[in-house]
Amino acid sequence: SILSYFKYDVIVRINTNREMQSEFPAVTFCNLNPVNYFRNKKANDTILSIYLNSLNDQERSDMNVLDYACDKSINTFIQTSLMFAGQDFIDLDLESELFTIDDMLLSCYFNQKPCSRDDFSLFYSGTYGNCYTFNSGQDRAKPSKYTRRPGETNGLQLELFVGSPEYLPCWVDSNGAILTVHNRSTYPLFLQEGNRVITGRETNLIVTRTFLNKKGLPYNDCVDAAAATMTNYSQKYCILD
Repeated sequence: SILSYFKYDVIVRINTNREMQSEFPAVTFCNLNPVNYFRNKKANDTILSIYLNSLNDQERSDMNVLDYACDKSINTFIQTSLMFAGQDFIDLDLESELFTIDDMLLSCYFNQKPCSRDDFSLFYSGTYGNCYTFNSGQDRAKPSKYTRRPGETNGLQLELFVGSPEYLPCWVDSNGAILTVHNRSTYPLFLQEGNRVITGRETNLIVTRTFLNKKGLPYNDCVDAAAATMTNYSQKYCILD
């Protein structure tokens, strides 16, 4: 209640700090189309064949050749295969068909210096398959990245290959990448915070960070303990978990 609220003192402290260098966040990117149809020209035939085998006789009889060859339900079929990869009831094994970091990463610069595949960590997504995180913090042998100045030439610059449109099957709706900038202690949330990057264009992302620390009990229900699936607390992740 309002009366209970006023029982507690309210103290606001605002500090302005000037840093010589700031810790760079984690940057994770994925291909919107997890399967590399460019590398394996027969991947679409394989996926289509397994998809048709998963249909019952009635479903197949209701569709003509053009219908099932471009059936958008194949996208859902692929998503299910990614989400439950390795389970016995999944007939489609896409592990060898997914984009690798070597497939996607054409060039990389951080603070005007070259970076490489060794600066990225694999993050598997049930939606996009293989994703890759720069400055993930997973490997303690790799120190955190810091930047001294803002600007597009001083941050992270990536050139990505996301596949050739002429090799995409007709059930694919889009072509490009999805990228998210997040704290190194939390997982990327692509559906909530992802930025779609189209092909053939340069995209600049400018971010700011705000840290908010709240008091715990008895002021509110904030807790220090993070969810078991996280490194640190994230409100959005807790809501989704």
